[in-house]
This record gives sequence, structure tokens and C-alpha cells, in this order.
Amino acid sequence: MATLPQAKGYICTNDVMHARLLPKESAHTFTYPTVSYLLCLSMLEKGELDLGRGWLFSYGGLSRRMTGIRASAYLQTGKPSDDNKSIKQKLLEVLQSHELDPDLFHDAWMMTMPSYFGFEGINPLTVYFCYKYDRSLWVVVLEVHNTFGERHVYVLPVGPVHQDTKTQQGYKYSWTFARQFHVSPFNDRSGFYTCSIIPPPHPPVGPRPDENSSSNEISSDFGPTVHIDLHDSDPRTRAFKKNGTKHVKLVAVLRPTSRRPFTSIYLLEVLANYPLDLFLSFPRIAYEAARLHYHKGLPVYGRPAPRAADMATERSLGISRNPIQEDKTKTQPSGNGVGWQPEGMLERYARHRVEDFLHARARELEMQIKLVYADPSFVTQTFRHSQASDSGCATLTIHIRSPQAFVFIFISPTPELALALGQESERQFTISDTDLFATVFNFQPKTRGASVRVAILAQGIRHFSVPTTLVPSWTDTPRLHFLSSPFTTENRLVRMDRETRNVLALLLFYTLLYIEELIFTILQAQFVVGDEPWGVWNRVADTVGSPSQL
Repeated sequence: MATLPQAKGYICTNDVMHARLLPKESAHTFTYPTVSYLLCLSMLEKGELDLGRGWLFSYGGLSRRMTGIRASAYLQTGKPSDDNKSIKQKLLEVLQSHELDPDLFHDAWMMTMPSYFGFEGINPLTVYFCYKYDRSLWVVVLEVHNTFGERHVYVLPVGPVHQDTKTQQGYKYSWTFARQFHVSPFNDRSGFYTCSIIPPPHPPVGPRPDENSSSNEISSDFGPTVHIDLHDSDPRTRAFKKNGTKHVKLVAVLRPTSRRPFTSIYLLEVLANYPLDLFLSFPRIAYEAARLHYHKGLPVYGRPAPRAADMATERSLGISRNPIQEDKTKTQPSGNGVGWQPEGMLERYARHRVEDFLHARARELEMQIKLVYADPSFVTQTFRHSQASDSGCATLTIHIRSPQAFVFIFISPTPELALALGQESERQFTISDTDLFATVFNFQPKTRGASVRVAILAQGIRHFSVPTTLVPSWTDTPRLHFLSSPFTTENRLVRMDRETRNVLALLLFYTLLYIEELIFTILQAQFVVGDEPWGVWNRVADTVGSPSQL
């Protein structure tokens, strides 16, 4: 141990190394420098780390600041209330959601990349090293961002119950946990991570319950260092141990090359040496992705929907999981999804159409219909007749895994195809009762006049977009779609406008798919066979086999 003065924060220059080991013909390694800040969370939020009167670095507003950190950029779930919460408040909520007592939390180191001149680039990894009041490391939280704007956290408690029995050589702590978040387009979401760390040089220099117990010692281990291995199976099983490291698909290491106190002088020096560091994150990612795709021949996986926010919701959605996550006595709780992509224009339109339909059907059938969302930014929607009660009527519950579920219902010409596409093939929603789903969605609207011709046109677009293996002839498709004008009280012009917008939305959906396919063809880019976004109906055909199975 070296006796050096402790600091409230550090500026770290790092080497980030990625090595792909499998498949062997696509092996690839690269290293690039980055700059990160290691900041005491309590000091950050008190403003005690602001530099140059806030012009060089500030916590909060980023306008006209050289560097800074904004609370709303971290641990976001999409809830409006998040905008008014500090990073610490949200961190405590994450810990509590993983059944960890927030009262044990004393302070944390936050290692992250800042914004430059108000610009927040891709911040692939933020690490929170959480400490208890006795100044011992308690929990490590990994907040991972991908290039799609989604976020996820993995919560790794310290202790024999959660940690690996053996730690990788040179590291102090190690955990193995199931992969839950889609980061690289060249990997699916299966597999397991092993995360090994060297912690920060000392506990955070925040308020101490006992000033006499504090120490000025800094660890000689050059942390914080994070080492992550991606395995294609659980490395703790016998099958894995027999074959050794051949199961390691990917290795990523963040290792500091220098660590200096967080002061104005050192900040200006680092910024002078690495002026474009944050701006280069995305170009570097794109360049290495192009090398892997075009030179190494790795195809691209389609982006799956984010994981649900908790294990109970995931089980209700029928999402398959790695078995290790179901037993909390043997591993840490599962990763908690904390950030979805914003709802798209087509997704919002389709959701409104489905909600209007369910609202009308619940009143007509005197039943209750619930929409339960995995995305925490949406609240549960309940549609029911005014006389219905929670216990006194039939209830259909639809668990929505992503807003794409509404698009799949909207483009499906029949309820059976909607179920085959959204639940069986793409797994974007699940239902509580198949018979009740059929009762609700097997509905023929009473559209008439000019709006009927537009509604038939919309249904024709739906029908002819589906392979004949699923719908052999036009006579097998209902004349009108179940979402067509559910409100009989609407006047002719309102119905006409609604059906016209349905036609435009369908045309836009399939036009965008065609453009996406055309772009990939021009770029000579390849998806994993069967995973193409424009192949949704082909996947349904492969899943259900024949119309008789719908």
C-alpha cells in the first residue's frame, strides 16, 4: 500500500480492448484509448467537484460547459418522474428493486464518460462501485448502453452467495451471470458473462460516520479495471470445465493507463491530449463493425425487444431464461431493464387503434381487458364496462413486451395471424386466455358507405402481404379488419378519415421494410438467415407450418 492523499475524484485515461475469439475464422482484436471520470457520487451531487466555477466541469446543466454530467442521462427508465431525480436516488431504486437494502448504502464511485460542450455521445459502460458505512465494497452496478438508445443494468453484490468461488488471476472480485441485453449486432442474446474487477484505489471520500477510522492509503492495485468474458454456456457447469476456454466468444477489458486527481489543471491537460475522445466512440464502433461484417464475414442479428423489468413480469410474458437466473440463492438477481427506445410513430398510431378497439369491445362484451407493459414508462391500461368489477367479470390480460406488438396486431389480417405473429413467432406479447382473445378480436365492424371501400383496401394490403402458405386465397380473409371503425356512433367523414389513415400507415410500414431491405442489398450486408426484419411473415410460416395450425 502506498500512502498518498486521497482525492474526491480522478481523471482516468484507459485502454479499451475487445477480442473476438469465436467463431475462429472471424477472430478479431482491437484496442483504443478513452477518457473516463471516477467521481465520488455524494461529492458530485453536492457540487463539490465543479471545476472552473462550473465552466470546466459541472453537475446538472450542460449548456456552454466544457464537460459535465447530467443526472437525467443515467439510470433512466422512461418515467417522467425520473427527470427530477438525482443519480443517487435512481441508484438506490435499482438496488431496492434487486432486493438489496438501500439503508446499507453509504456512498459510491461513479466511473463514466462525460459530455463535451453539451454533447453526450455513446456511453457504452458506466460502473457504480457502491460502499457500505464500514467503507467496504458492497455492490457493483454495470449500466450498459447500446447504439439503439437502450439501457440495461446488471447488479453484482459482493459476497460468497453471489460471487464466483474462483476469481480470475490478478482481479479481486468476479461474478458470472446470464446475458440479458443486446449490445453487439454480431451476437444473439444467449450466453453468460463473467465479470472480473479491480476496485477503485480507496472508498469514496464522502461523509464518514467515524472520521477517526478514515485512511489516506491508496491501493497499489491499478483500478478500477473491468474485465468481461462472454461465454456461450454457463462456465460453472461440468461440460464447460471439460473443454476449458473454447467456450469464450468475446473478451472486453477496460484498463486505466493513468489516474490523476480531478483538478482543473489535469482536466485541461487530458482534454488537450484527447480532444475528440467522446466524439470518436461511434466512428470507432462503426469502423470495427464494418471490419467484422465485410472482412470477417460475421452476419448481423436483428435487434430483439428489451428484457422486462423484473423476473415476475418476464415469467408472465413467457420469456425463456437461462435457468441459473431463476435461483437467487446461487446467483445475483437478473439484470433489470432500465431504458427502452422511445415509441415510434407507427407504433404509437397502432397502439391508439388497438386501445380504441379494446375500449369499445370491453363495453360491448361487458368484460375487462388489461394491457400490461414490460416498459416501465407505460402504465397498465384497463378497459372495462362501467358495471364490471375485477372479480365479477371475465378478464383478458395482454402482456406487451414492446410497442412493436401493436404494429403486429395492426398489420395482421386475422386475429389468428395476429396471435401467430405477435406471440408465437416474434414473442412481442402474450395473452392470458386464448378463448377470450378470440372472443374479443373476432369482430366484424359495421362500416358502411365510402369508408367500407377504403377499409376493404386496407384489408387487401394486409392480405396480399402475407404468404399464400398462411392465407391461400382472398376468401380466407375477413372482408373487413377487426380494427376498422369500432365506434358505430362516428359520422361518415370521421370513419372515412380513420380508414384512410389505416391505409397510409400500412403502406408506410411495408415501404419502410422494402427500403430497409433495399439498403442492405445495396450495401451487400447480411442478416443471420431467418432473422431479417422484412421476413416476419416467413418466420410465422416456419413457426405454424400451415393454415390449419392457426
